[in-house]
Amino acid sequence: MKIQRVHMYGVNPYRVQERQQAEVHSNRSFQDRLEISRRAQQMSGKSSFEAVRQEKVKQLKQQVEEGTYEVNSRELATNLIRHFRL
Repeated sequence: MKIQRVHMYGVNPYRVQERQQAEVHSNRSFQDRLEISRRAQQMSGKSSFEAVRQEKVKQLKQQVEEGTYEVNSRELATNLIRHFRL
């Protein structure tokens, strides 16, 4: 006896399951969240170090423009040696 599949279109359990999963996934909405700790927020703000650094840069620019800037060669050499040894 030979049995033929007549009118079995659309009856594929894998496809049905696949469609159901797609519907479930499409109903979900994902959102990215970013949380920054208080410590990180404090660090991201302008610090007193930046203010001091800006003042130092301003003074150096003024000295260079006036021609009064002098390099301490001994201090420069010491710092270069210390830097390149590490």
